[in-house]
Amino acid sequence: MNHSPDAPTVAALENQARELTHLLWRLQHVRHALVPGPAQFWRGLTKLAFDAALGGLGATLDDGIATLHSAIDSTRIAIAGMDDHG
Repeated sequence: MNHSPDAPTVAALENQARELTHLLWRLQHVRHALVPGPAQFWRGLTKLAFDAALGGLGATLDDGIATLHSAIDSTRIAIAGMDDHG
């Protein structure tokens, strides 16, 4: 890392990228480990409600994962831009 006046900003952005990547890993792990597939033991309206709830939870987690990917990409672009100016 360079020692320009932007060095603390680059260091902060690099730390942010690491933390976001860790959060992404954790959220992906939760998505795969804790959200069950459709239940076969429910019937009728209860099954529809359960499946809808799981679908909503899965969609929310997928949105969070996409948002973290975007934040990581934006942070890396910012780091590259700071390096270009240094």
